[in-house]
Amino acid sequence: MKQFKIWLPIFSTIAFAGCAHSLHMTHVSDSALSHAEYSKSKAIEARSEQFSFLGFTTDTDYVDQAYSKLAKSCPNGSIEGITTEYSTDLGFLSWTNIVNMRGLCTMQP
Repeated sequence: MKQFKIWLPIFSTIAFAGCAHSLHMTHVSDSALSHAEYSKSKAIEARSEQFSFLGFTTDTDYVDQAYSKLAKSCPNGSIEGITTEYSTDLGFLSWTNIVNMRGLCTMQP
């Protein structure tokens, strides 16, 4: 019976310490594209992550990295209708912050 009292909390912690995903915020910018410009534009996407263990992290510019990747996807055009999603994947004593950016690349005439 003593072993059961010792192993039950340990097993319960392992069994119920599953992962979760949480979407915190979604932001959509405005766009002044006409129907013709919209049909000629190309969808682009960028993603960046920040890993944190017990609240400690070294990468604090992951949002800027995602925006830089998005801008590099459209080098000769402009980006319209940017959608930004900020979410978190939760793990055991750690979590990962995720930023997804999507937009439409329109070519300049």
